[in-house]
Amino acid sequence: MPNSHLHRSISTPPPAAQFLQYLAFQCQYLYCLSYFVLLQIMAVHTTSLLGLLAPIILLLGLLSAPASVFALTGQATYYGPPFTPSSCYGFDTGPFGPEPYMIAAASPGLFNNRAACGVSYRVTCLGATSGAANGCSATPTVTVKVVDLCPGCTEPGIDLSPAAFSTISRLDVGRINIEFTR
Repeated sequence: MPNSHLHRSISTPPPAAQFLQYLAFQCQYLYCLSYFVLLQIMAVHTTSLLGLLAPIILLLGLLSAPASVFALTGQATYYGPPFTPSSCYGFDTGPFGPEPYMIAAASPGLFNNRAACGVSYRVTCLGATSGAANGCSATPTVTVKVVDLCPGCTEPGIDLSPAAFSTISRLDVGRINIEFTR
């Protein structure tokens, strides 16, 4: 079943002028304007104290930004059991945490050659992909740990354990639109 999805590229950054436009497009909050000012200060005052402090201020601000600024949107399904062997941990279920497992398999781009192994994501249901009535539960957010690769998942997407999926949606919905943050 083909999926519609939003693909956010994380390749090499564009040139400085395009980067400012990219940030303006991506930021959803008014305080992001201060980051643009800091980037301009960095570009103009590269040898002054102000130019040297601007990247530190920018980094601190980005680290304190609300998670929704950096949220990805995609789709989620569910899989398993069995959950082993997993691409991250083989037959070891110890890293999965206590049962019921709140785990996920990541799409190839998100999995990034095992770089996502052990990474936790906060996943929020946005609704059923079929257009059926909502599809989200009363508790539409769950935190999961990536333990496997989902080669068939669309980018960016995740395959949740049934326990994780059923926390945010009904299993019979099958496929949901999600927002997720690291």
